[in-house]
Amino acid sequence: MQPPPPGTSDHSPGPGLLTQLSVPARWLILIALSLLLSAALQRAHLPGSLLLGPMVAAILVATNGARLSIPRIPYVAAHSLLGCVIARSLDVRILSTFAADWPIFLTIVLAVIGASSVMGYLMARSGTLPGTTAIWGTSAGAASAMMLMAEAHGGDVRLVAFMQYLRVVC
Repeated sequence: MQPPPPGTSDHSPGPGLLTQLSVPARWLILIALSLLLSAALQRAHLPGSLLLGPMVAAILVATNGARLSIPRIPYVAAHSLLGCVIARSLDVRILSTFAADWPIFLTIVLAVIGASSVMGYLMARSGTLPGTTAIWGTSAGAASAMMLMAEAHGGDVRLVAFMQYLRVVC
């Protein structure tokens, strides 16, 4: 048996329940499940319910055979909007706090990057996970960026996404 070509994974799910449905029906199921799970998690007073509900819904839909993708323009627009929201939340007090305590922030950032790099190296070296998947999955940073890097280097993007978002949940 030959290994899969770069950029692909031999862990692709088999045919699932949703493969026979049209793309709009798959989107409708994803949206409905996202709303249902988010509402249930919010009712349970779980922090991050609006992030976790759709994430769990997407995992359930994807593992049942639905292949959905977002066109590039809305994807970039959503990331731009998030960047603007983050930039708007910065004010002088936050910047002055950062300026006053920058050695602490720098030490923490370097410690997190160092710890995640060592963990990724050890996981890759031990064979627990394939090299690029382990490295990008344990890397500290934006999950979408790590998924893009993993895909570009032949890693299992779905496993990297799972590892990145599991870190967020924890």
